[in-house]
Order: sequence, then C-alpha cells, then structure tokens
Amino acid sequence: MSLGIECGATGTSILLVSDKYEKLQRGEFGPANFNLLSGSELKDFFENVKKSLPDNVKLINLGVGMPGIGDAQAKEVVTNLLKEIWPSLERVWVGSDAETALACIRKDSDIKLIVIAGTGSNCHAKDSDSVSKVGGFGHILGDRGSSFAIAQKALRLALREFEHKCALGTSPEHNKKLREVENIPDDCIVKYFMEHKKIPSIAQLVQWSVECSKTEMAGLAVLVIKKWKEGNLLAKGVIEEAIKELAEDCSCLVKKFLNKPQRYSKITIGLTGSLFTKNEDFSKGFKQQVSAMLDLQGKVQLHFRKLLDTVQGALAMVTSWEAEEGELDDLDTVKRISRTEMSLQILPDYTQLPLTESRNPNSMFLDTISTSEAIDLMLKEESAIHVAIAKHKQAIEELVLKISKCFQQGGRLFYVGAGTSGRLGVLDASECPPTFKSPPEWVQGIIAGGSAALTSAIEGAEDSVLDGSYAAEERKIGINDIVIGIAASGRTPFVWGTMFRAHTRGAFTAFLTFNPSLKFKWKPDVVLALDVGPEVLTGSTRLKCGTATKCILNMLSTLAMVNYGKCFENLMVDLSPANQKLKDRALRIVLLMIDGVKGISEEKARQVLLSNNYDIRKTVEQLRG
Repeated sequence: MSLGIECGATGTSILLVSDKYEKLQRGEFGPANFNLLSGSELKDFFENVKKSLPDNVKLINLGVGMPGIGDAQAKEVVTNLLKEIWPSLERVWVGSDAETALACIRKDSDIKLIVIAGTGSNCHAKDSDSVSKVGGFGHILGDRGSSFAIAQKALRLALREFEHKCALGTSPEHNKKLREVENIPDDCIVKYFMEHKKIPSIAQLVQWSVECSKTEMAGLAVLVIKKWKEGNLLAKGVIEEAIKELAEDCSCLVKKFLNKPQRYSKITIGLTGSLFTKNEDFSKGFKQQVSAMLDLQGKVQLHFRKLLDTVQGALAMVTSWEAEEGELDDLDTVKRISRTEMSLQILPDYTQLPLTESRNPNSMFLDTISTSEAIDLMLKEESAIHVAIAKHKQAIEELVLKISKCFQQGGRLFYVGAGTSGRLGVLDASECPPTFKSPPEWVQGIIAGGSAALTSAIEGAEDSVLDGSYAAEERKIGINDIVIGIAASGRTPFVWGTMFRAHTRGAFTAFLTFNPSLKFKWKPDVVLALDVGPEVLTGSTRLKCGTATKCILNMLSTLAMVNYGKCFENLMVDLSPANQKLKDRALRIVLLMIDGVKGISEEKARQVLLSNNYDIRKTVEQLRG
C-alpha cells in the first residue's frame, strides 16, 4: 500500500491507497512544520498517523510534503524517522509542501506555478529545466498576503481607528474604562475582534497579540474576510491589498520565466491554501489581478486551477499516481488530534503568574539569614499547609468514597504526575501492597518518562499530551477506574493528556494542583486547587507543594482502604510481612486483637501465625476459636 501525507500550518491530510491505487482511507491531523517541531514532537506526529491506519496495513511507498523541509539534511532526518516507524517501506519521498502542490498540476503545462495563501504564503514555479520561487521567508520577513499578514495588518489598523475615535477620559481610571470592550464604539472593528476572542480590554488584546501563536493570529483573517464581504472599509482595504500583493509576487515569478529565450504555450497556476480554497471572491479577485498584470494578449494560454487535495501530490512523488481534479471524494475521514491541537483544547490557561512561580516575601533573604532562622522560617511556612488542605475537606471526602467504591467494583486508582508529583504518586502506590496486602494493580503510579524518571530528570518527558494519552490507552483505563492528576503549577501536558484520555474512556477524573487561579477549558470531575502560598525557595515545588501532596495522597489511599475493610480499629490487619520488622508487627497485632482470650501465650500465637503464613485475620479467627 501507499500513503501520502501533506502537512501544513493549520492541518495535515493523509490519503491511503491500495497497490491498485484504489483510495482506501483519508485522515485529518493537526499542523506540522519541520522547523517548529522538536525531534520527539516529530516522532509523536508520525506515530499518531500510524495509529490511525488499520492494523494490517503494510506500507511500501510513502510520500511526505511538509513546510520547513528545505535541504538534504532535513529530508534525511524525516526519511530515517519514517523508516524507523514503518520498517516495511521500500520507497520514501520527503520534500516541501510546495513540491507536492506542484505535482498536482498536469504535465501538459510548460510552466507550472503554485501560489500558497494560507497561514503563510509564497509562490513556486518550474519549467522543464528551472525551478524558482518568490516569498517564503516566514511571517516576520515575508508571508505577503497571507492570513497572518491580513490579521496583523487589520489589528494594527483597527487599533489606530479606535485610538483616533476614542474620547479623552476625565481621569486615568476613566481612560482605562474607555478601553474595555463594552465601552468601545460599535463602529470600531476592533470591538468585533475582541468580542470574538472574548478579550475584555485593549490592554489584554495587546498582551494576547504578544503571546499568541502564528496560527492563532492568522485565525483572525476569517473575521476580516467576513467584514470585507459585509462592506467594512477597513477590512476592504486590507483584503484588497493582500490580493494585490499575492498577484504581484505571482506575476513577477511568471515574468522571470517568460524572459527566458525559450517559448511557452501554456502556463498553469495552481491556487492552494485556505484563502483560495475557502473564499471564491478572494480567488476571483486574485485571478483578475494576475491576468491584468501579465497582459499576455493570447500569446500564451493562462489557466488557473484550484488545488483542493494536494495530498495527492505527495502520492504522485512516490508512485505513478496522477492527481485528480474536482471535489474531494466521499471517503470516510479518520481524524486524529495532534499534540499542539490537543494542548490548545485541554490545557488550562494561567490568569496570572502561578503561586508556585511567585517569590515568597518571607524568604527574600534566604541566602543571608542563619541556618537556625531558615529552619524556623521553613517550619512556619509548612505549618500553613494543613489549614489549606482543611478547606478542601469535602472534596477529599468525596474522593475517598469514590475510590472505596471503585475498589469494590473491581476498578483501579491511578496517580499521574511528572517530577516530584509523579514520584510521590508512585511512592504512595508502591506502599499500598505491603501496608494493605492489596493487589499491585489496585493503585498505580504513572510518571512522565517512566521508571527512569524516578531517580533522574528525563528532559522533555512531561511536555507531551500525547504521551500522557498513550499512557491511559496502554493501561486500558476505563469506566470503573479513577485517575488523579497531580501538577503543582497546573499545566503539565503529560498529566492533562492522561486525564483527558481517561475521561474519554469513561474514567472518573480528579486533579490536584497548587495554582488556584487556573482558567479551565475542560475540567476534571473533582478539582483540588490549594493555595499554600509561594515556596521558600522560589519554584521548588518539592517543598510545601510536595508535603501537601503527600498528606493528601496519604488520606486518599489510607481512608479508601479503611473503608474497604483493610483495618480493624486502627490496626493494619492485612499487612504483607515482607521483612522481620513487619513479621514482628503482625504478631503484635494478633496479640492486641486476642487480648482477653485466656490461655494463649505469645509463643503459641507466633506458631499459629507462622502456620497461617502470617495471615492475621485467619490467625485471630483460629485463636479466638
């Protein structure tokens, strides 16, 4: 079988075909750009594609078009990765998304040219012996006429329009109020943008523009186009300028080829990217501008073709497939979420600097005070932890009861975390079998980076929501299970990936954090957001956050086991005597439980306990007669 993968800044398409070139399956994934993905993210991306294919697929040919693939080294990196993921591959082609788009233009054209106008923009062209381009320098230096450029220019002009119309306030406080979205005049287009993005003030709009991704900024172009179609003059000027810029770049590239001594009879210009494929008026305006700028007067045929399915170009580069024209087929499309897309959907937002990253005013002189004073300071800071925990007593009680019921129904409890949080979860889980003789699968700890992360920091292990999602899948977490995510600062991607996947598989989810100012996009069933204040050593969440985490996990596992019946009075009657200390403790428990039964010596109790393989319940029952 053969697979084509076409990546872009806003999404990725795949097309699987049989050996006889029958279309079998399509797929849609998140964005991918070689220059914007780390090695692990790139591997995640392609493994995610593999997971979407049927289990019996044996790939022979694979073509990949991806932005950012510009040299032999990049191609080699991706090629080697693909062969690692699909060992059955016999033929692999890796190149830029421009090359795959060009491959979609029929071979009877003397000059093939494509204009990409999506999040970014550029023009590429080739004839029988030359290849050239205009643009493609990224959103800082290039991308003329792109969605990003449209959005950025519209925002700049919208802010200028507002500033020119805005009245002078009677005080600094009044000036601030005038810049809140509800007080901005309706005829200012910036208000429309802010309402759509749910941004309450001009100051926060500016902050958003600094922090947003290239794709998020480009997303505003849809709003600009809508306003253009409604007749807004500001939007009209921005869109018309974008069309003109794209037409200038395209015409310039065509003229470079026409200046060559050889004669041409047919030029085909392929249009790809969302600005063309989703906006007929935009495409029409572009064609008119290019035709006027070139003024070929019938000497050379000029054809325009909208490229709706450039993934076919990826297949064409690696097989004898010839790209088809027309609308997309009605094949079922498998949709798999990408790491970036999943992160945007589920990770909560910080509404302010997390307490875990804030400086503690009480420890500003930690490096100069005496050791004795530092000890007093740390003890004082730790003393506030139990007050903070007590405020969440009701939620903790709810969780204890849920966990007890979970055990009774054959379910499992999972703690998931990274770093200190993950180690504490693993620690509590590992203590349950010896303390309560519970099966190891009842309580499990999941730590980002696996067992190696228990003793060493694993770089980047916590940064993948997909790794977290896979962890939930690998353990077959389901409807009878409970997953408790632990993240001191609140946004650990691995933790959220596990919790969210567990939620979609029907599990009950809870979240423990020490950042009470999170803004949730998806919220677990129970949230414990404690305020224990900033750490004595700024950012070192192994301190107060670690202590509080251990206290809470102690309560959850211990009281759930008590409710299940793993305790008599305050004695651990189901302990697992794995060493001499625990064997001695088992004997003491037996003696305490038969206190008042006459005629039983310590030695006799020891012999019966030994004969029962240290089963305390059975021993007590036997001794009581």
